[in-house]
Amino acid sequence: YYGLNTVAQTEGVNTVQGVNFMSSTPKALGAATAETASAMVYTHDVNSSGACDSHDAYWIYQAVSGEAQDGNWTDVAFRYNTTSDEEVTEDDVQAYLNALVGLESEADLEDQVLEVKAGETQTVNVSVSLSEDDRSYFATYYPNGGYVEGYTFLDACNAQGTDLSLPYLGFYGNWTDAPLFDGDNENPETHGFFWNDMDTTFFNQYMSVLWTSLGGDDWIPGLNPYANETFDISHVSLSPNEDGYLDNINDMYVSLLRNVSELHFTYTNAQTGEVYNEDIIGHAPKTSFDANSGLCIPYVHGQYFKPYMLTDANGDYLPNNTKLTLTISGTLDYPGAPVVEKSVDITVDTQAPELLAAEFIEQDGQTYLALMFQDNVSVAAVILGNEDLSQVYGMLPADDAEAQVQEDGSLQWTQVYKVTGLGDSFTVALGDYACNESYYTVTDQSETQP
Repeated sequence: YYGLNTVAQTEGVNTVQGVNFMSSTPKALGAATAETASAMVYTHDVNSSGACDSHDAYWIYQAVSGEAQDGNWTDVAFRYNTTSDEEVTEDDVQAYLNALVGLESEADLEDQVLEVKAGETQTVNVSVSLSEDDRSYFATYYPNGGYVEGYTFLDACNAQGTDLSLPYLGFYGNWTDAPLFDGDNENPETHGFFWNDMDTTFFNQYMSVLWTSLGGDDWIPGLNPYANETFDISHVSLSPNEDGYLDNINDMYVSLLRNVSELHFTYTNAQTGEVYNEDIIGHAPKTSFDANSGLCIPYVHGQYFKPYMLTDANGDYLPNNTKLTLTISGTLDYPGAPVVEKSVDITVDTQAPELLAAEFIEQDGQTYLALMFQDNVSVAAVILGNEDLSQVYGMLPADDAEAQVQEDGSLQWTQVYKVTGLGDSFTVALGDYACNESYYTVTDQSETQP
């Protein structure tokens, strides 16, 4: 004989500095649980007649008197014990009789237990119904659904019985709703990638990151190599000229929330759709915590593939101003799963910014230097210094909002800089986001030399 009891729980949540994290400890749910089986019997139907009646009370009396009908009754003494004590006495007989006639009694004649006879198999059906508080918890912390787990306990009632337990696991919600990729892939400012200081980590949460090289150091394309400014995704550009500065995407981290049946990395021409390169890997595991490193490890493209060198079918580097789309796509591992993707546009930029004009202006006792310059993507910084740049007076970003868009799509600026007291000859260096640079000597005679 077994008493049945089911508990339900899910993953707990800790909130640290306003951010929610899975706590790695269970949270008890207030779910309503019920167990049903065809082999349920009344606990105190000691003579197994199918009903609790005076005959059962008489059996209990006989056991107390030492004349038990069942010679093995001590193994099932729980059926005879109708009160809260641990002994079968005349009090149990009286409690039984009181319950039969509706008087106040400790005896619960409606209580049932599961009966499994020797050599037989019985089926128990368990239902778990979440409470409104449970549903609210999932809506707040697991909007894409979450796991409900627990145990059904079979507590042995026989004196010589053995307790049993059966674990279960279910999913509350639609299993296909959770996104495949981490990050907000619909955000027009990020496209679900991490564009920030590469040294920034936050509670070991890995994002999806594109990596390039900045003279041998890791770098994130699109960041300003010269000055701090707000990231603009239109600045993501590469210069395949083998100088070691932003030549290509040399690695990718992809933070996966789900196990992926197949993962594709595709470079296409954004205007013609021509596919330049595609890498495919099957059964990519989701991002998971590695205790040895103390980090959440993403999918690392460089562990499986060599980087695409931004070449065409003939092995030649793509020409300047080629617009690429890098698409990362995947499917979940079930029949008919839709393709999910994230992408970012990249400009091939091998052209350095150009200084078009320079003019010194004297006004109210101050000296100003007016510069007109342009670039096919954007100018990351205007660098002003002495002739050999042993002294740098300023490294100033150029705001795209202040530029004029030309017919060929390039941007052109006219900027004025105060240079009072800094001399009459300057080196002007212009750098773009792909680290293409140009240098000019500007003197107060407005003679500009590349």
